[in-house]
Amino acid sequence: MNIGELSPDLEIETTHGKLRLSQLRGKKVILYFYPKAFTSGCTRELQRFVEQYDDFKKLNAEVIG
Repeated sequence: MNIGELSPDLEIETTHGKLRLSQLRGKKVILYFYPKAFTSGCTRELQRFVEQYDDFKKLNAEVIG
């Protein structure tokens, strides 16, 4: 995918239950993936998203990883 390109309507299991991307229509969505959970690189990446979460919310963006 490219920046700004519409993603397929994925269904994702979250800590709050299932979520379809179409439920977030009208919001900016930051959808990130990492190759292997619980590794140092993935942990650092997640920490950066947490640190910047308030900035993303100000932009009406949802972060899903």
